[in-house]
Amino acid sequence: MAVIAGSIVSYGQAVKTYIDKNKILIGEHIRFEIKVNLAASNYRVDFGIPDSISHFEVIDQGKYDTTDADGIYTMRQTILFTSFDSGVWKFPSFPVTISAPGQASKAFYSDSVLIQVGYSPADSTNELRDIKPVMDVFVVDRTWIYYAVGALILLILIYLLYRYFKTRKKKRREGAS
Repeated sequence: MAVIAGSIVSYGQAVKTYIDKNKILIGEHIRFEIKVNLAASNYRVDFGIPDSISHFEVIDQGKYDTTDADGIYTMRQTILFTSFDSGVWKFPSFPVTISAPGQASKAFYSDSVLIQVGYSPADSTNELRDIKPVMDVFVVDRTWIYYAVGALILLILIYLLYRYFKTRKKKRREGAS
């Protein structure tokens, strides 16, 4: 991994950020890691990673990982993300709040990183080809069904109107006599 951001040191704490690449193809994954080195284990660390980041899709926020090596406690958070927007985008800085019991908390920020997102280069040396060959499709013309149903409905409507007017004339004649 390439170290992109520097470290901030204060009272034995150091915040570092790592990113595995800063140039990707659309949809390719990037692994971003925030690492905090602490002098004691009684510190509380809060990685302020937002739910959404403009131009980026968060795929996975790994669990917090804590290790102890020679009295130095290391906490790390790994984020896996991608982008579907081509261009150069700024991956923002995140607040990392470190607090110890009985002391005021201190906020540190990871460095922001520029990520270049692009398309895969087109092979202009060869002729363009279809993704799949064109297939013949057998289409059944069933429009006659719609005409038949429409004609049937029209005949039923004419029959009902005929019966209505015929019975109406009979009632009128019987009522007049």
